Amino acid sequence: MKGVHSKYMAPDQGEQGYTLVEVLVVMVIVGILATGVVFMFANPSARVRSQAFTMLGELNQARSEAVNRNIDVRVTFLPGAAATDEDGYRIWVDDWDAGGGGPGSDGVYTAGSDTLVLETFFPLAVQFYDKNGTDGPGVDPEGGGLNLENGDSDDDGIEFDGADEFVFTARGIAEDSGSAALDNTGFVYIYLPASPADHTTMRAPPYALVVTTGTGRVRIARWDKSDAAWRTK
Repeated sequence: MKGVHSKYMAPDQGEQGYTLVEVLVVMVIVGILATGVVFMFANPSARVRSQAFTMLGELNQARSEAVNRNIDVRVTFLPGAAATDEDGYRIWVDDWDAGGGGPGSDGVYTAGSDTLVLETFFPLAVQFYDKNGTDGPGVDPEGGGLNLENGDSDDDGIEFDGADEFVFTARGIAEDSGSAALDNTGFVYIYLPASPADHTTMRAPPYALVVTTGTGRVRIARWDKSDAAWRTK
């Protein structure tokens, strides 16, 4: 019958909306996520840890790339020239013999046949560990002396046989930039200094990426200030 709505008729879809309970649940979830993000960026230790694990994953990606594609994959670390510069690293395939290109002496990557896999820069506050900060480690994660000068007095927190890079071979082995096996285990240290001008005071304990000689295995270690020892994961 016209003009009469049966109780069995479907309700008008245009009148549906969110209930108060649904809106409150969404607001609570957004608040929790926002709190987590704020905590991560406000907590110095969380910022260093996050970047260390990012580097761990990307170095393992570089090793897998070398093995899966049967090529050498180069990892070049990029210490900032000035205290206010961003530190980072570049993962790339060295095809210079096939057409040139690659990073020049100024660290700028130029096009060519070389393949850039990825390039990562730290958040400005996180840097390579270039000074022995207050309460910082005096040993590396394997118990040897901490050699931040890396043989060339650059204090950049990178230890790979006197160079700021190394290579993963097609067998997954870590070699130096001259295509020879690393003489010693390689280390990369990162931390969060008090300020760009004050690198001797740490706001958070450093983390280290450990590249094992021969096998090319990559591990992560955290400096435990309370026990003055490295904790390897």
